Amino acid sequence: MSEQNQQIYGFDSFRLDVPNRKLLRAGTPVFLQAKAFDVLVVLIENGGRLIGKDELFSRVWPDQIVEESNLTVQVSAIRRALGDNKDDPHCIITVPGHGYRFASNVLRLNGTEEESVSEPHSHSRLIVEAETQRGTAQGNSATLANAPELASDGMVGDGRAPTTARPTVQNVDVKGPPISSAEYLVGEIKRHRKGVALTLAVLLIVIASSVYLFNFASGKKTEIHSIAILPFTNVGADPDAEYLSDGLTESLINSLSKLSNLHVTARTTVFSFKGRSVDPRQAGHELGVDAVLTGRVTQRGDTLTIQADLISVADGSQLWGEQYPRKLSDILTVQGEIAREISAKMRLRLTGEEEQRLSERYTENVEAYQLYLQGRYFWNKVTEEALKKSEGYFKQAIEKDPNYAMAYAGLADTYVLSSFIAMASPAESYGKAKLAATKALEIDNKLGDAHATLALILTWYEWNWLAGEAEFKRALELSPNSATAHQGYGRALTIVGRFDEALVELRRAHDLDPLSIIIDADLESVFLFSRRYDDSISQNRKILDMESRFVFAYIDLSTALEQTGKPQEAIAELQKALSLEKENPFVLSLMGFDYARMGAIEKAQHIIKQLTELSRRKYVSPMLIARVYAGLGNRDQAFESLEQGFQGRDYNMPYLRVDQTFDNLRSDPRFSVLVRRIGLE
Repeated sequence: MSEQNQQIYGFDSFRLDVPNRKLLRAGTPVFLQAKAFDVLVVLIENGGRLIGKDELFSRVWPDQIVEESNLTVQVSAIRRALGDNKDDPHCIITVPGHGYRFASNVLRLNGTEEESVSEPHSHSRLIVEAETQRGTAQGNSATLANAPELASDGMVGDGRAPTTARPTVQNVDVKGPPISSAEYLVGEIKRHRKGVALTLAVLLIVIASSVYLFNFASGKKTEIHSIAILPFTNVGADPDAEYLSDGLTESLINSLSKLSNLHVTARTTVFSFKGRSVDPRQAGHELGVDAVLTGRVTQRGDTLTIQADLISVADGSQLWGEQYPRKLSDILTVQGEIAREISAKMRLRLTGEEEQRLSERYTENVEAYQLYLQGRYFWNKVTEEALKKSEGYFKQAIEKDPNYAMAYAGLADTYVLSSFIAMASPAESYGKAKLAATKALEIDNKLGDAHATLALILTWYEWNWLAGEAEFKRALELSPNSATAHQGYGRALTIVGRFDEALVELRRAHDLDPLSIIIDADLESVFLFSRRYDDSISQNRKILDMESRFVFAYIDLSTALEQTGKPQEAIAELQKALSLEKENPFVLSLMGFDYARMGAIEKAQHIIKQLTELSRRKYVSPMLIARVYAGLGNRDQAFESLEQGFQGRDYNMPYLRVDQTFDNLRSDPRFSVLVRRIGLE
């Protein structure tokens, strides 16, 4: 949101602390995702005015193009948090086709928490602004601006039909000389004899708010609902020890992400701060979290010293800090200690199962654990050389501990990623990945990441959509804050054409990992495949403004441009991509398709030769060659290549149902047969 609202509001039993981005019910935190919180603020600060959908979009999603369904999702989340019933609402009224109105009585609380109560056990004088009905003779009862209509027949006070009124935000001055609640109540009754029932109702609300504010202020809390764990610093700067600081950071992220009532920023986003000198509070503001954890790791021989500090983003104060001098052999225990102490300091209410997860150790073998951390360190580099090292370290970890479920899960991820970057064919890599993921789950069926990996294999390789979706849901049940699981599920929903649901999952992934370019690209691909080309073009240009070397943004941008009748511009974008990766088969495939559609037959045929030659040196998806044949109108050879992709379980084949570059094959009976064989219809 663009405006910086510093207000604190009270309504019903809730308190909305805007500057600290907290919603509390009777002092107990209520979790709301960032955008749901922003929507609630806009509704409340407008005091009962009907807010149109366009205004909400401009306030909450400035300069972004979003689905209308996303607003519906956020409003539903607010209703759940407030205990509001859509069919019989008391907080949020939906005006079909227009927008929403906040209907509860709202109090604007002036001053900070400390100013709300002057002294313990003293009473605060509450002054409620009243608005007299127009046309009412002097001496008649006044109608309070925020008072509900109490009579069941719609009459107010003296039985007259009320004028149309809307709730307004009241100002509550918590300063001034003390006065007893009884004295104030009697005074109000004398002043408004005919509206006594109405006055009583409002005063009870105000007094209850006063008591609530007193209790909250006198028992100041430090509960935190969102956290970013910045990459721990390797103090010794020994590159051979870098895996330790990175691994400890990632392990803490994974541990705390399992807690359902804590929002944990994902690895990709926080690691964008690695190597940068950054103020933790500033980083926290950028990431929209309540607290930031920083750490320093010093290794000298077999001695390990870890310094961890939890910083409040609101005021920059240190909420907690601890130094852990340990032997390297104690690395298994120190991670759990830090996670438990953080959760205790943040006063998180954990279930018994969540407490157990924080203490869980997946191996007792220190060497195996260190090898696992080294495997993850190289896996995150996403290069062919690094993935080979990653595979080796995971295998060594398994040799040290054959029952190490996390090492099997890491090995499965390595095989999946190897296929994705064309190191190996899907048949070679996904088969080994499934064996490793299945073994991990045989050892520990509560590994959310392993369920997410198995879901990818079932979806992209085996094309078993029902089983894959079940595994994604199980992964999210076990790890609700896993950006990877939300992202994978969003991709799967995209390829089966469930675009609205895909956007919800991918936006949740984006909330958890806001600086992930890959997630941004997956969000954009929903626009592309749902034929929203203007949105696709806009989003791709934004991605390229952030990262001009991101090849897949050029690929999707070129597709959208070609489909909107701008083939020359499409070719120009692909040439930019080729300047970054001269043998990228995806770029070559689309360039051949575009040339074919432009009538440059020889250029298109030359690209088919390039792709064929490239396939002798590395894996090239047959579907990419089929695309160029489809552009040339050579259906027989296009289907021949697609059949090769089907037989080889090509992971690109699931896109066939939504990929517009194959539109000129859809009228051929062979197309629908192939789609059914893949299980997409």
